[in-house]
Amino acid sequence: MSMYEFSPEMKSLLESSKLSFGIFQVIDGQYQTVLVSAGACEIFELPHEELKKYLSNKSYQKMHPDDAGKLIEAAKRFTTNDENTIICRLKRKGAYHPILFHERAHKLPDGTVLYVCSYYDLSDISAGLESTSNQFLAQQKDQLFQDSVTGLPNMNFYKTFGPGTVRQYLDQGSYPYFILFDVNGMHYYNDRFGYAKGDDLLKALGGMIKKVFYGDFCNRTNEDRFMVITARADIDQAVADVRRLFLEYVEETNVDLNVGIYKYHDPSVDVVSAADKARSAIDYIRRSPDQHVRFYDKEVKEKYHRTNYVLSHYRDAIGKDWIQVYYQPIISSLSGKVSHAEALSRWVDPVHGFMNPADFIEILENDHKLYELDLYVIEKVCQDIRKRKDEGLPTIHVTVNLSRHDLDVADIHERINAILRKYSVEPAEVHIEITESALVNSEEVIGRHIRRFHQDGYRVWLDDFGSGYSSFNALQDFDFDVMKIDMNFLRHQNERTPDILKSILEMTKRLKIQSVTEGVETEEQKEFLREIGCNYLQGFYYSKPVPSELFSEVIEKLSLQYETEEDHLFYRNFLDINVLEPNNPLPGSRFQALGRVANLSFAVEENDRIEIIYTDLIGQCWLKKAGAKTLSEMSERATNAPMAIHEVMKTCFRKLSEIGDIATEKVDDPTYHGDMEVLLLSKVGDKRGYLVYTIGE
Repeated sequence: MSMYEFSPEMKSLLESSKLSFGIFQVIDGQYQTVLVSAGACEIFELPHEELKKYLSNKSYQKMHPDDAGKLIEAAKRFTTNDENTIICRLKRKGAYHPILFHERAHKLPDGTVLYVCSYYDLSDISAGLESTSNQFLAQQKDQLFQDSVTGLPNMNFYKTFGPGTVRQYLDQGSYPYFILFDVNGMHYYNDRFGYAKGDDLLKALGGMIKKVFYGDFCNRTNEDRFMVITARADIDQAVADVRRLFLEYVEETNVDLNVGIYKYHDPSVDVVSAADKARSAIDYIRRSPDQHVRFYDKEVKEKYHRTNYVLSHYRDAIGKDWIQVYYQPIISSLSGKVSHAEALSRWVDPVHGFMNPADFIEILENDHKLYELDLYVIEKVCQDIRKRKDEGLPTIHVTVNLSRHDLDVADIHERINAILRKYSVEPAEVHIEITESALVNSEEVIGRHIRRFHQDGYRVWLDDFGSGYSSFNALQDFDFDVMKIDMNFLRHQNERTPDILKSILEMTKRLKIQSVTEGVETEEQKEFLREIGCNYLQGFYYSKPVPSELFSEVIEKLSLQYETEEDHLFYRNFLDINVLEPNNPLPGSRFQALGRVANLSFAVEENDRIEIIYTDLIGQCWLKKAGAKTLSEMSERATNAPMAIHEVMKTCFRKLSEIGDIATEKVDDPTYHGDMEVLLLSKVGDKRGYLVYTIGE
């Protein structure tokens, strides 16, 4: 294909035009300059032939370094779209000027496609404006600078004219404030009322801001955020007025308005960086439900720098093993053995030293980067499981945490499954924890992911139950296998805590969901949770999280054993028994006390040895009456010096052969008179587990 040629008359007319444009053609896949106008030569400050070479060679020396890449990408799109627009900074008149590039494709009658790109120096345009964005909008309805939803100036306008506004304030001897308004709960509002109502909310908020900050620089930066640049003295009152108007509009909808404020004082800070600092102030208060307005200060600045450090170094931290996997044991309340371990990440940084999860997890999650860390943790867990197997060490089930944003990754299931296959680890050995906060406004998506995890063979845990979100909806709408009770229940316990925990655990039994309580720190807490039927216990009472290489050493020092796969299978049926309701421990069965006082115990029989592993409060009173202080003493007596009640219990044991079988006998013991029912709960090899149910006369 040859270069298109205009007639001499047309070429002369176009090249002499004071309008600024260039005409281009794609020849053999290359972008070639056909001609440029005199106006374009003025913009680029180059004569005709030099400008044609400059544009054809894609030379970007005159462009701002930060914008060259943007222009390269735009050039690719110019040949595939009929129309494109971009703003870049070009050096002319000794300074960088914002230049608007607008290109449109034109197909000539002979089939030739030419691309006409017009150039506008926005500095020249803005120089003719008197001062404010309101005056600009009155004259200029160009969508390039106007937000289509609110009618306010948009981010292009902010970047183009914000610097001039700041200079104007500085020339007047004032240091302006950058005030960023952020709607907290916009996604919820859209889900509840629809996107049309959501747009109405944004329009209304834009109007409120414009009314309160009349005459100031106001614009919608993106999505649900608005920016104001002002030097007025009463910003505290003005911000409060906007929040009051907004809350009156949304009424009781759990939607609020957070505000970040940065006072401009450093001329080296550009308007984009100033907006980032105001946003950092908002991010600082995001998890503080009672704080909605924050100035950018030293505290926020430190977090801002830490955020930047984390985001710029997290891949190094993963690749160089600065992030290490720690494990915290989870103990079975019945077997007393280590049943699971939770995998947790700790960042040991060469500059900042030991970093807790609070220093980096939320930062990565907010930036949608946490999935990379979580996949890294899963790989480390699988490596550790594989290593333990190869070395013949006891293996345990490990729980790994996934965030809401992890589930936004299109192939997250395939990637997790591929890691397990790489190390020959079974899905049953790795359990998935999903935090309760991830469920908010994501019911359909989360439900689909849980079903997929179950199909692939994983067990799914609900983490942080009771942490302040829609707890009961979570149990109603999702099929979780295990529920972890938020540690704050124990950390901030009062006289109501026992009743709350009992109610929660009773509910889990009815729903056939296993339970874990985090934050166990004392012997009293451990015994209470065991007494009311919590299946698993986790906390500093047993161990803090420790590096993987120290885990076995810590377990050995604690004189703990590991649950085997046979143990997991053996104790499974014990977990459904509701020890808080002895008159009906198995809802729906005939195993009931018919209103009489009942006692419930668990017994394990193996190789002619009987071990009483649990008894309720009534049973504990009977133990004392029988002269046994502990379950171990009663187990020893039942095996080696049985009382009449133990002989009856053994008689019942001999009658049972299949899981679910029930045997009934009368008890006539000096310490006890009544009926006994025994249910065979479990059997693995020679080991049998029983629910022993005594009903007093």
